[in-house]
Amino acid sequence: MMKKMLALLLAMMLTLSCTAVFADESADKGTLSLTLTVNDQSGNPVSGAKVTVKDEQGKETLSTTADDSGMVRAALKAGTYVLRATDADNYSVKETISLTEDTALTMTVRTLTPGSKVTVGTVSRPTGYFATELFSNNTSDIDVRALLHGYSTVAFTEDASYQVDDSVVTLVTAAQDDLGNKMYQFRVKEGLCYNDGTPITAKDYVFSVLMQASKQMQDIGGTTAIYWQVLGYDEYNSGERNYLSGLRLLDDMTFSINLRTDALPYYYELMLVNVTPYPISEIAPGCDVKDDGRGAYLTGDFTAELLQKTMLDPETGYSSHPKVTSGPYQLESYDAATGTVVMKANPYYQGNYAGQRPLIETVTLQETTNDQAIAQLEDGTLDIVNKLTDSTAIDAGLADEQLQSSSYLRTGLGFLSFACEQGPTSQVEVRQAVDYCLDQETFVTEFTGTYGQPVYSWYGLGQWMVTVGNYLNTMKTQVATYPLNLTRAAKLLEKAGYIYNEKGERYDAKKDTVRYRALEGTALTEYENTTDPVVKAITAGGKTLLPLQIRFAKVTNNRMCQLVEDLLLPNLQEVGFDVSVEEMSYSDMLAQYYRDDTRTCNLYALATNFTYVYDPTNTWRPGEAYQGHVNNTGLESNDLYVVARALRNTEPGDTATYMKRWVTLMNAFSTRLPAIPLYSNTYYDFCSGSVHGYEPSSNWSWSAAILYTYVDDAAATATDVP
Repeated sequence: MMKKMLALLLAMMLTLSCTAVFADESADKGTLSLTLTVNDQSGNPVSGAKVTVKDEQGKETLSTTADDSGMVRAALKAGTYVLRATDADNYSVKETISLTEDTALTMTVRTLTPGSKVTVGTVSRPTGYFATELFSNNTSDIDVRALLHGYSTVAFTEDASYQVDDSVVTLVTAAQDDLGNKMYQFRVKEGLCYNDGTPITAKDYVFSVLMQASKQMQDIGGTTAIYWQVLGYDEYNSGERNYLSGLRLLDDMTFSINLRTDALPYYYELMLVNVTPYPISEIAPGCDVKDDGRGAYLTGDFTAELLQKTMLDPETGYSSHPKVTSGPYQLESYDAATGTVVMKANPYYQGNYAGQRPLIETVTLQETTNDQAIAQLEDGTLDIVNKLTDSTAIDAGLADEQLQSSSYLRTGLGFLSFACEQGPTSQVEVRQAVDYCLDQETFVTEFTGTYGQPVYSWYGLGQWMVTVGNYLNTMKTQVATYPLNLTRAAKLLEKAGYIYNEKGERYDAKKDTVRYRALEGTALTEYENTTDPVVKAITAGGKTLLPLQIRFAKVTNNRMCQLVEDLLLPNLQEVGFDVSVEEMSYSDMLAQYYRDDTRTCNLYALATNFTYVYDPTNTWRPGEAYQGHVNNTGLESNDLYVVARALRNTEPGDTATYMKRWVTLMNAFSTRLPAIPLYSNTYYDFCSGSVHGYEPSSNWSWSAAILYTYVDDAAATATDVP
């Protein structure tokens, strides 16, 4: 019943009227008449509106303009078509129709409503990294970045695909040389501007790559490997050269990126040349981009000290307070104490890949909890709630007939992450033993109710790979699993060497409580070379003994953490773990997880989402440069890295090979177990009745969906803009 009501509401929101009566399957499949009228939101015809029609393969079958009455007439064959109408200010409306008979259709182009606003609630508090992905990939930070920064060379579309954004750049050429390197040349479209009116040129794209790949950025903690695929990156990033040979500034509006041969083939190749422009005047004032023929480089006083100030100053830094931006919204304010972000529509923004511009003037993002979210929707504190996972909150939202809901499979998972770089959790047998101590089925049922299910490796239910070959239902048989079994856990701990008590004598489960391992040879050397070890060794019985300790980081008022404490920790104690809980804030936990702060814990409860481009290669890549924000767990696993590298090196379009390699990676992950996969689930978003057109999906987050969202006119004028 709820789905039927929602479908009816959505139909009303689209303000779409169709006078045709569709025929049955025996209808004539020949040429049919489509009469389209384009109106504005006041019902007036939009003269000169640009109208495009694409068939179900995405091929454009019609491109024309509406007459003075806002009307377009076309003759089309029977089939499914995507219609888009765009007015002179680049506002647009899209609709998909199934054309089976002569049809008359009215589409309404909406524009931004002055004074309109929505407040979006998120259970993942923003942490203030709103520029580049070099410092954090918190879900809410990603969404804010998507709203503040635009005009990337590659666009993600509503149908979960990606393409060169031809509204931003023209792909001049993409050609491979005799050495296997591949060069992409782009020409930036004229007329693109930042929100202050400053024109965007090729220099902004070239600066973006130079800045993010630089040694100076690495020196202040940035993960610069994001552009390792560019020819000459190693020499540039190390400081050996001041120019990046694979990056060329060809003229004011043209640049090229040359991909190194060892980065190819790549299944998602186009994403290797995805670049978002950033303003050099804000991040590196006094610097400039030059190219003398060997490659692009930066002039001026471009130093780590400069970036520390311009990027990371907590009050004015571009990372947390970017004022000059290119996306659909611009930053009005960010309150680090509460995590509240206020954004206002960017008047210079020309639209996303499809020409869509914001319809709501002010968007506020603020933290909520699963416990509070529905009540805050009901009392008007929030207008939209994004990504609810708690079954209790979801049930409450579905029970309220005044609220609208959207559900979609999550492209990520909840998991327990280890500190694999040191101490007991550096041993795979210990990590596997921890997994055997958790009743995963009970955990998932208690946390997600009927809205989630267990996962057994590094994947989420909403990823496209999971639906291929029925892996959604068969993954449990493809990988190593660890059902609750304390006997197996104890045997693994013995295999790992935890056979002593605190006196250095043989561990006796009947009288001893904590297991210890004798550190000798390489293990002792590694321990002695560890700075600030989470678990500290003792000396007893002539031995250096490492206690079997789990230090769990428990986020305050977090139900997932509470369930871990209730369901896992007692079982760990039963098999000989010394367990302690350190309560901390979410931001403090993330700082430890990313190793921005010294780790005091070795077990963390988290959740993550994957982008459409699934490439975890660097997640387990050995080497100091990848530790922290890229390799979060600290596991430097050559076997996992090699398998992940094979996955990414699949030829574009070779899905069969990609799937075989993906299953191999899933199996390798479940064996090495740098993290314990727990659950994936169906996300639920809820919004009030005054919100219309809000349609998020697995690969279309709220930050993308909000561009197509509008609010009741009454709601827009009832309150002042913040």
